Amino acid sequence: MLELVLVYLACALATGFVSWRYLFWPIVKEAKAIGINNDITRSPYLSSVIFIVINTFFAPIVTIIVFVPSFFEAAKIGMIKSVTEED
Repeated sequence: MLELVLVYLACALATGFVSWRYLFWPIVKEAKAIGINNDITRSPYLSSVIFIVINTFFAPIVTIIVFVPSFFEAAKIGMIKSVTEED
């Protein structure tokens, strides 16, 4: 039973990091490059940790979003809108 929980945790963490790497971090880097000033761009590392933790917790849902292209594009558009919003 413990092995099953450890496998689930490993997959959940991998999902969190993959979604961070391909969804969140490129948008944050682009927002910083164009000079957006908000909480996410002022503290990108803290925002990244929070994003990874939340996505690890919701890994079953995030897995669907990451691997279904239409869901991924919708999530990316929503993320761009929220990250590029000024304070």
